[in-house]
Amino acid sequence: MSNISDEARMMIAVRPQGAALVIGRGRELLARVRYLARSKTPMRVWTDAEHLAKIREIPELLEFVGPLHQSADASSLRDSGSQFHLELGTPEPFDIEAFSLVFLCDLSETLAVRWYDHAHAHGKLVNDADVPHRCDFDVPALHCDGPVRVAISTAGQGPGMAGRLRKEIALALPRNTGEAVRRFGALRTWNKTPWGRPRLRRLAKQASISELANLDTGDELRARRVLSQADKGGRVVLIGAGPGDPEMLTLGALRWLSRADLIVADRLVAKAMMDGLADLTSAEWKVVNKPRGGATAGQRELEEWTAEAALQGKVVVRLKSGDCGFFARTGEELQCYRAQGIEVEVVPGVSAIHASSAAAQIPLTWRGFADRVHVVTAVGRDDSEPTAPAYDPQTTLVVLMGIKVLPQLVQRLIASGHPPDISAAVVEKASSAQERVFTATLRELPNIVQRHGVTAPATIVIGHVVAEATRTPVAATATSATSKAPALA
Repeated sequence: MSNISDEARMMIAVRPQGAALVIGRGRELLARVRYLARSKTPMRVWTDAEHLAKIREIPELLEFVGPLHQSADASSLRDSGSQFHLELGTPEPFDIEAFSLVFLCDLSETLAVRWYDHAHAHGKLVNDADVPHRCDFDVPALHCDGPVRVAISTAGQGPGMAGRLRKEIALALPRNTGEAVRRFGALRTWNKTPWGRPRLRRLAKQASISELANLDTGDELRARRVLSQADKGGRVVLIGAGPGDPEMLTLGALRWLSRADLIVADRLVAKAMMDGLADLTSAEWKVVNKPRGGATAGQRELEEWTAEAALQGKVVVRLKSGDCGFFARTGEELQCYRAQGIEVEVVPGVSAIHASSAAAQIPLTWRGFADRVHVVTAVGRDDSEPTAPAYDPQTTLVVLMGIKVLPQLVQRLIASGHPPDISAAVVEKASSAQERVFTATLRELPNIVQRHGVTAPATIVIGHVVAEATRTPVAATATSATSKAPALA
């Protein structure tokens, strides 16, 4: 068929029906040997003496085939079985009926063409490294962990990027993923029974990788006991969503979100996170608006939705702004769910406190300027005004949820002893594309916020660290054209 796009790629895991043939030299040849060893594929290699010495030191190959034995005349290298055989030289085309794939690496143009035509004449697929028009398939970057294989292809557009993506994916996967898959695989026979099938699928979705890696599946009785545990009720997972950028979610948060049946959040959190999580989770979202003056009613609605779904056996993620431990009503929710016998887990997040400090490049502690941090909310229970903290020159004051009541907040702070001319900053929508940072004196801050139309979420930082952090401007030669520079008033 001549109408197939050059970008068409079908990723499948194939069990080879014969060994792979690898001919050539260079970095790509070593990469092909490493790839085949990691995928447990037998191979025959033709290369030169320089690369023989390098190949015999490849850890993945030694792990696959065991000790290698060199011939007396140093012209070949074999394993004890029949998985690996290397010979010196660059052969002309020979009988390749026993091979499943052919890899060519840095051959002369004429020899590469002869091998390519010869392999095609015998119905074999060929990969000629870095020669796209002689590649019937790509060699993906491969991550292996026991029975787990993760292959990354860039459709020939960016081979170097494939390796980078493989490393990032490998870092994101739990360390014991392969063992979890192996133990879970011991239960697969139950997938054929009406009793076991729904429990197996529930276990696969709801259990953590760590739980799966520790499954006790040694015999049928223990396997049945494991699957019976899948009948347990649902659970609630309280997750700190961070400041609103999905990139700042923890790995633990991402793993729970990918397994959730329902995500419950307030409007601000959902608005920031829904689009960024669309490819990660297929869970249903329930969103409630918690306006000023109606936050308590909205909170009760969230708790009712969450508890109802968990009691139905669902995994419910309660997605909260920032970190669950700071002004997030976590204590109230824990009591609510525990009282109903619902299992609860808490996953920490990046607090707006830390995100705002990083965004504005204002350290909250600084030797000689501040050795303490005081975190307060500007809105108390039932929208009351909390008592303003007393002034301490060695303390950095961080105020959350204060942007809508900023004029009254500043009046209360000045009345409690804070100098009107002390430095202050407001960090709006930290870590997002809409992030802005403004600095002023405490007295001037409400005017600055009004003039620039600053809206929630925003964090207020007050103290001598603000003045010190903004004292030295960034040198022009060190400023990136893509960096977000603070809008200093």
